[in-house]
Amino acid sequence: MPITTHLKSSLNRSVFRAKQFVHRAKWSADLSTLLQFYRTRSGIRKIHARFNGQTYTLHVRGGTLDAAIFEQILCEGSEYRLPVEVQPKVIFDIGANIGASAVYFAARYPDARIYCFEPLPQNIELLRKNVAPFGDRVTVVPMGLGKNEGSFDYHPSDDPANFGGGTFHDVGCDDSECVKLPVTTLTKYCRENRIDQIDVMKIDTEGAEWSVIAGMPGDLLAGLEVLLGELHSVDDWRVFEALTPTHTLSYEKPVGCACYPFWAFGREHKNGSIALRQAA
Repeated sequence: MPITTHLKSSLNRSVFRAKQFVHRAKWSADLSTLLQFYRTRSGIRKIHARFNGQTYTLHVRGGTLDAAIFEQILCEGSEYRLPVEVQPKVIFDIGANIGASAVYFAARYPDARIYCFEPLPQNIELLRKNVAPFGDRVTVVPMGLGKNEGSFDYHPSDDPANFGGGTFHDVGCDDSECVKLPVTTLTKYCRENRIDQIDVMKIDTEGAEWSVIAGMPGDLLAGLEVLLGELHSVDDWRVFEALTPTHTLSYEKPVGCACYPFWAFGREHKNGSIALRQAA
């Protein structure tokens, strides 16, 4: 690599790190929270973050990506930012993990009821703590979602920094690491809880997205105002096929990346094309 190219690359990295530090310093409500980004010690930690004019106490796992994920989501440029005209009353957070997206939605939409679906016990414990300040507006459902109900193999992530991540999709990992976790369907859950409308649904299930949608009542899927989240190059065409008749779709898939964000807006959504550009 030529010296000038190397120097330019080093300068770009330095500028990025400086901007990242400034953002984290503004986001952190105290010094201990800021330092959490640069420590590798394990264990449950409390951090205090500024978002939406408030300070939130959050519980994260030291030495993982938890704090960085909260920082990425609890901000004005969040990947879960919705157009201003969308004012949801019912939000389903599928693949809630430890609650970053749930806290975001609860903070931004104080009139909304939020249902968090998360099957992994070590995530559920922190999820409950992180959404506790919002009271009964947020319901934690300690189950996964899929096409069929039952108990299925869950494959934990083998990345230490992604502790608490995983999928019901068979990714070819060591079967000895799998655990059996409960799964229900959206059809059954909504029927038993008398839910006849979902306004916004966020989904990030590490490759099991189609299975979740396949277990959803057709009228609830068609009635979604916004569906957003991530796809993982597993049966993505099925997801698009199911949504195309009733929604306008948008996605960004970089070359070589299996995981990518997507958005779907109901066709009756006013200014749908503008909403897509805002969300993107």
